[in-house]
Amino acid sequence: MSIPEAYTTFKNLKNIIVDKENPAYSDVDGVLYNKDKSILIKYPDGKTQESYEIPESVKIIERMAFSGAENLRYLTVPKSVKHICYAAFFSEDYDSLTIRCRENSVAHAYAIENEVKFEFI
Repeated sequence: MSIPEAYTTFKNLKNIIVDKENPAYSDVDGVLYNKDKSILIKYPDGKTQESYEIPESVKIIERMAFSGAENLRYLTVPKSVKHICYAAFFSEDYDSLTIRCRENSVAHAYAIENEVKFEFI
């Protein structure tokens, strides 16, 4: 799978900052969420950290949320996540990413279905 050009234009974006008065969106440590932090919308492509732990408030990981996050090696997905949208981890390959998840969780099923490495927490 190749990444659509529209999703590769923000490779140097390290943080997404949302005004606290914004009625629809919020951010935590530079990652974009909806206002109540139940939907993870976008993890910036240029973030340099190798691991990220999704907050327990998240129920949905949006389409293309982690596309282009080339530095990310470990992603911890809590059991609170009930849906991972198609192509949430859209990438040329998944060899560098390991999803840390609970056994029999949505993230576990996603990893198996999409041949993404995983380990149990």
